[in-house]
Amino acid sequence: MRKIYTVFLMSILFAASLQTAFASEDDKAPDRKNKHTSQPLACPVPGIYTIGPGGNYASINLAIADVSSCPSLTGAYIFEFKAAYVSTVETFPIIIPNFTGSSVANTIIFRPELGATALSITSTNTTGTILLDGGDYITFDGRPGGIGLTKELTIQNTNVGNSYAIRFVNDATHNTITYCNVRSANNNTSGGTIILAGTTGSTGNDDILIDNNSIFDAATGTPNNAVISSGSIGTAAEYNNNITISNNNIYNFCGSSGDIAGVKAVQGSSDWVISNNNFYHTIGSRSITGIFSAISAYNSQMTNFTVTGNYVGNNIPSFTPNILLTGSGNIQVFRFSLGSSIANSIQGNSIWNISFSSSLTSPLHCIVNLADGAYNFGTITGNTLGNALSTGNIAVNLGGGAGTNLAILHCGSGSSGMGTVNITNNLIGNIDLAGLSTTANLQLVNFSGNTGTYNITNNILGASNIAESVNNYLNTTFTLVYGNM
Repeated sequence: MRKIYTVFLMSILFAASLQTAFASEDDKAPDRKNKHTSQPLACPVPGIYTIGPGGNYASINLAIADVSSCPSLTGAYIFEFKAAYVSTVETFPIIIPNFTGSSVANTIIFRPELGATALSITSTNTTGTILLDGGDYITFDGRPGGIGLTKELTIQNTNVGNSYAIRFVNDATHNTITYCNVRSANNNTSGGTIILAGTTGSTGNDDILIDNNSIFDAATGTPNNAVISSGSIGTAAEYNNNITISNNNIYNFCGSSGDIAGVKAVQGSSDWVISNNNFYHTIGSRSITGIFSAISAYNSQMTNFTVTGNYVGNNIPSFTPNILLTGSGNIQVFRFSLGSSIANSIQGNSIWNISFSSSLTSPLHCIVNLADGAYNFGTITGNTLGNALSTGNIAVNLGGGAGTNLAILHCGSGSSGMGTVNITNNLIGNIDLAGLSTTANLQLVNFSGNTGTYNITNNILGASNIAESVNNYLNTTFTLVYGNM
C-alpha cells in the first residue's frame, strides 16, 4: 500500500512540473504592468492596485494596513480608486504612517482610475479626514490615471469646527497633494483646511508640495485659514522647511472671528515658496473682526520666503470688487514678520479688486506689512498694488475715528528689527480711502518702530490713463512718507 501512495504522489508532482515547464511566458507573468486583479496577501508586492467595489481593496484603510505589514518597501505602489468608490467604507481620520523603506523610488500614490470622475474622500469626523502621521513619499493625485488636467478627487471635511481635510505631522516628508479639490469648514482660528503641524521627531514636515489644487470652503461653512503651518520650534531642523504652495486656486477663506489667511505660517516654518496662486472670494460681502490676509508669515524666527506671481482678488482685473469685507476687523493683505539673515523675495504679485470697510478704532490698516526682516520687494519683477485699469480698485472706508489710517506699504512695526529693504519697480495705483475722521490718513509708505536700510527706487505711483488714481475722500488726508526711517 505504501508503494501505491508513493507512485500516486510522484505522478502529481511530475504533472505539476510539466505544467510549469511548458507554461508560456505570459502565463508565468500574467500582467507585465503588475496591475493586480485579485485580493493580495499581506505585504503586497509593489505594483498597481485598485480600491473600491470589485477592486483589490474595499478601502484605503485596508490597503494601508497591508502595506504597513511589509518589513521594508522594495518598490512603488499605485492605488487607484475605482469609479464606484465611496468613502463611507472608511474609518476616519485615515492615518498614513511612516513606512520603512520609503524613498524617492519607493513611493505610494493614490489617484482615480482612468475614466473615474467626481470621486470624494469625505468625512464629518470632528478630528479630520486624512492624517499623514510620519508618512513619507505619499502623493494624492486627483487626475484619473495620473494624466490630464482635471481634478476628479475631492478630499474634504464638512464638520463645522476644528476639523481638517489634510494634516501633516511628525516628520511627514516628501509628500504631494496635486490636482485635488480640498475643502473644509474649519472655523477654528488656529485651524485650517490643510494643516502642517509640529513633530515629536527631529526633522519637521519637510519637502511638501501643494500644487494645482482648488482649496476652498465646504458647503457647510467657510474655514478661517486655507493652509496653515505651525511647526515645532525646538531647533531649526524641526521646522516645516522646503514647502512649496503653487498654482492653486485658494478661495472663500473667511471665518467670522479671529485672524484669517489664505496661507498662514505661524511658527516653525522656513524656506517656503508661495507662487502663482490665485486668492479670491465667491461668497459676497463678509463681516470680520480679526486681521484679514491673503498671505501671512508672521514670526521673526522664520526666514527665506519667496512669494512670487500670486494674485489677490482673482487673476483678472475687474471694475467689480472680488473680496468684500466689512465689520470691525483689520486688513493686511500681505503680512510678514521674518528674519533678516536672508532677504525674503516678494516679486510679481498683483493685489486688486478689494473693498474693505471697518469701524475699528485706531489701527493701521495696510496693503503690505513688512514688520521685521530683510526684503527684496519688486527687484526682479515689480508688484502691482491696485489695478491700473479702473478707479477705486482697492477701496477702503474707515469709520473708526482719529488715528485710523491706511498705509499702502507699512515697514518696521515689529520688535525684532529690519535688515536691508529694497522696494523697486512696483506699480501703485487706483487706491481710494474714505473716512469719517479728519485725521484719517492715506500713506504711501509708513515707517514706524525699528530702523533698517531702505532703498526705494523706480516705483510708479498712479496711472497715466486715469487722472486721479490714488485718492483720499471724505475728511481724509494724504501723506507720501510717514514716520522715521
